[in-house]
Amino acid sequence: MKINSKILLWFLVIAIIPSGITGFFGYQIARDILKKYAYNQLSTTAEGIHDRINSFLEVKKVRIVDFSSDGFIRDQTERLSLNDNSDHLITGLNHHLSENKIPVDPDILETFIIDVHGEIVASSNPQHVRLKKPGADYFTGAKRQGVYVTDMHRCVDSDEPVIEVSRLLHSRKNRESKFIGVIVNRIKGSSLMNLLVNDMAGEEESFAPGSYLRTYVINNKNQVIAGSNIHREDMLNLEISTKPVASFNDSGEKIIDVYKDHIGHNVFGVSRYDAAMDWLILVEEDVNKVFADMKYLRNFVIAMKIFTICIVILLAIYISRGITLPIKRLLEGTKRIGKGKLDYRISITSRDEVGELSDSFNAMADSFQARTETLNNTNNKLELEIQNRNAVEVKLNASKVAAEKGNMAKSEFLANMSHEIRTPMNGVMAMTEILLDTELSPEQHEYAETVHKSAGSLLSIVNDVLDFSKIEAGKLEIESIDFDLGTTLDGIIDIFSLKLERKGLEFLSFVDPAVPLLLRGDPGRLRQVMINLINNAIKFTDNGEVVVNVTLTGETETHATIRFAVIDTGIGIPDDRMHRLFKSFSQVDSSTTRKYGGTGLGLAISRQITELMGGQIGVSSEEGRGSTFWFTAVLEKQPSGRQPTPYELGDIENMRVLIIDRDSTSRRILRAYLDSWHCRVEEVDSTDEVMSRLLAAAADGDPFKIVLLDNCMLQLDVEALGCKIKTDSQLQDAHLVMLTSVGKRGDAEYYRKLRFDAYLVKPLKQSMLYDCLQIVVGKAASVDNDDSMKIITRYTITEDHKKRGSILVVEDNLVNQKIAMRILDKKLGYHADVVSNGREAIDSLKRLDYDLVLMDCQMPEIDGYEATRTIRDVNSTVRNHKIPIVAMTANAMNGDREKCLDAGMDDYISKPINIQELAETIERNMSIDEQKKT
Repeated sequence: MKINSKILLWFLVIAIIPSGITGFFGYQIARDILKKYAYNQLSTTAEGIHDRINSFLEVKKVRIVDFSSDGFIRDQTERLSLNDNSDHLITGLNHHLSENKIPVDPDILETFIIDVHGEIVASSNPQHVRLKKPGADYFTGAKRQGVYVTDMHRCVDSDEPVIEVSRLLHSRKNRESKFIGVIVNRIKGSSLMNLLVNDMAGEEESFAPGSYLRTYVINNKNQVIAGSNIHREDMLNLEISTKPVASFNDSGEKIIDVYKDHIGHNVFGVSRYDAAMDWLILVEEDVNKVFADMKYLRNFVIAMKIFTICIVILLAIYISRGITLPIKRLLEGTKRIGKGKLDYRISITSRDEVGELSDSFNAMADSFQARTETLNNTNNKLELEIQNRNAVEVKLNASKVAAEKGNMAKSEFLANMSHEIRTPMNGVMAMTEILLDTELSPEQHEYAETVHKSAGSLLSIVNDVLDFSKIEAGKLEIESIDFDLGTTLDGIIDIFSLKLERKGLEFLSFVDPAVPLLLRGDPGRLRQVMINLINNAIKFTDNGEVVVNVTLTGETETHATIRFAVIDTGIGIPDDRMHRLFKSFSQVDSSTTRKYGGTGLGLAISRQITELMGGQIGVSSEEGRGSTFWFTAVLEKQPSGRQPTPYELGDIENMRVLIIDRDSTSRRILRAYLDSWHCRVEEVDSTDEVMSRLLAAAADGDPFKIVLLDNCMLQLDVEALGCKIKTDSQLQDAHLVMLTSVGKRGDAEYYRKLRFDAYLVKPLKQSMLYDCLQIVVGKAASVDNDDSMKIITRYTITEDHKKRGSILVVEDNLVNQKIAMRILDKKLGYHADVVSNGREAIDSLKRLDYDLVLMDCQMPEIDGYEATRTIRDVNSTVRNHKIPIVAMTANAMNGDREKCLDAGMDDYISKPINIQELAETIERNMSIDEQKKT
């Protein structure tokens, strides 16, 4: 594709995509705004109608109460209830009604009185006297409730729908208020219809000119009992079917959204439920009226997009011509010079880079022409030997210049190529990792795993080359962020545990309890150096052990100097070849490169990173005995208020512990951890004197509570020792913890049958050993615990931590929701719930208790900043105002972290999410929160 076409294509892409996205979201936002406006108007209308109907019925209830208070009516009705032959009483009661003793109401069709037997004894309509209605709703309802309003129905002798309002009549003489009858007002159904029709004119005018607005009152039989556009004779004959209700709001209103009404119009509906009458008040508006303004917006967006595309095309053509015309001239010049037209020159008057290139081209052509003429003259005068000598010299000079240019371009080339390779390699690794999580056959899983490992190795090499290129270009930078050193080291240990286990090497790790854990620096670069040194130790060690030591070498109020050492029992390094280390593209010798592989860049990059962190790197080694690679780093300490509180020792404080291990390094690490918890520790290096030690302690009344036993002893000794301890009546309370360097499937069950309490695989983290001892001691204190016969492993401890963690994810993007839930549930094992905005997050925190919130910042309704401020507000109704909140956002510019922290958030991670970084952030914040609670 030519440059003109490329420029035009990219200009169009840049113009169309943003404008398309903007137009789409603008259209959706406008549509939502119009829907909200329509909903508010319809909701107001429904509420007004509801209030008017209730007011109308309340007036009728009050009126029937007034009727029932007439003393003459009550006395006559009571006399009728005592005497069946009472025509003169009935005549008097009817005369009382017909003589307008009861005030006239134009809405009342008929007023009548029923005796205790359900017979009409008096009525404003004489034709209904002596009718018996013992099963009528108004009679039975009044007997149940005192005052009762019936649903609308058709009267027996009239086609007009009616509503009856009835009330019990009680004796004035009987103190117990004896029931003597019921008085009923029959109200015209058309009065309810008139109530809707008379009020709808004002509502339509307030909503929109020419509005389709319609209202209906529907009973529980889905019959229309009143409607703004329903004729009286159609009432109770028409049924309106609505779609299932989408949601309820706080006032009890149903948002029915868009559906087809009974005559086929697409309408937008809102309903209001009247619990007292079991009626539904439905208000509808034509969708075309609601979204009428959307047509103008759509046409405007389309017009603007067409206008923008035209401008972009014209601009692209203009710019491309300005760029390509001078380039075409230069191309034409090179072709002519190449054909031997040495006098050809280019005329470009611009003063930009192209103009400078034109001047350089002309100068080169002048020089080339002059040299050619000189060479031709010289060739005529020099002898053949001199010509050969000059030719050789010219070739040597050209080779030297080419070599120098190649060295100068090497760094730039490596950087560019590393970037180009690294991008598709990341895609290969990510998709292969997703493929490994799917259901595959064993053969397919092996192939995919091989691809993933190979891609990881290649990416590691590319990263080394890229880092080296940055170092040579002076562009390698060190970040300064808050991190938990303990969590970072645990993550590194987890990476290598399985690899060392498969190779049969013992892996030990020790972090001095004096080392501060909450620091500020670059955990990624720190992890890179540690992984490089541990990889080298594993690569050059065939048997023995690899030990990681982390100690404190210096400290001020604000900074700590920490020494990291990786010790192995590998092949070692000869003294005369140690000077080759820490140099680029260099290993000890060529045979090492052929046998073990590698680029020779790892240690050189580690040296540069260490120096950028204010530290040093070095090595001590003895050939055939192993090596110790170490480095130091000066790291800033986080504020003292954020440093972790000491372990809550509880029952393990002052507890007596016996260590049985042949390896002195392992015993030293275990003793250091136990001493920091104030345990009383003794150690032995064989099983010979174990029983004597245990029995002597039991006889003194101060027995050992925990026995830490390494399986590096002979298996028969381990089995025999375990049986002896558990079968001895004096030692039955001692808890056995098995430590192993190489775990095998079935080992945990095997040692459980030997009555061991715990089974842990090295390297043993300090937190893992602490949790194990706390669980063992806790199980001993709980005799009724059903899990007391289960053996404790690193998996049960890890799962116990995860089960205690419940996370709320606040994210409006559906794809990001799925990714976050997949990582938290499938990868990290946490229980998690997801909501779409800050308002839903606040509602969830009002109802449920969570341990941590992952909060997006840019969301609709309420964004992450406002939601965080509400959660932190002590006047809000959330359950926990101090819950850890971690910003999980694509905002990664300078100042975004500070903005999140100022809003009240505790931590910050940027998208795209790195699983290891996410796991460390969650564990760090949950640990800090748990320490605050304790």
